[in-house]
Amino acid sequence: MLRKKPETIFQEFFSNAVHAHMLYEGLYDHNHPKVTLPDPVRPRRHYQPDLIQRPRPLSAAKGGRVLDFKLPDVKLLTRTAFHPGFTADLWRAVQQLRDYRERIDSGAPAVVMELQRQLGWIPAKPSQAVVIGLRDREDPEVLQHREETLLRDLDVRLITYDDVLNREVQRIVLQHRLSAG
Repeated sequence: MLRKKPETIFQEFFSNAVHAHMLYEGLYDHNHPKVTLPDPVRPRRHYQPDLIQRPRPLSAAKGGRVLDFKLPDVKLLTRTAFHPGFTADLWRAVQQLRDYRERIDSGAPAVVMELQRQLGWIPAKPSQAVVIGLRDREDPEVLQHREETLLRDLDVRLITYDDVLNREVQRIVLQHRLSAG
């Protein structure tokens, strides 16, 4: 029996049409899992982001979004008393997203051809997001400050698993209120 890596379980969960909407944030309408991005310089090597999200028509997210999953138990902030910052795990996730976006934005013919074949459209300067960790385990003021000062300039959105769950609870409550009308 082949065991799946825990990260793969989350990828499959959010790629399933029943759960995909949980990551759309009103901006996207489709998750494309495991899109292959070839390396024009090294043909045997390729990158594979967990999801590329297609923007909804007339969405503010015109270029789509590259999204990668890490595990919920990953720590987000270092525990130092002075100058707490992001952990190495979070920085590696950010670098991984930057590599994916660099590949997409390269305009290399092999990449463009694969994107068109696999997606049916070409992302243009897609935003980037990582689903990782739990916000409620961190100091909220420090985390918000670091997001605003470090990730915003990199065009990377930090989405925690509790963010996803809280948004889904709000959606269900709103849907219930509207249907109870």
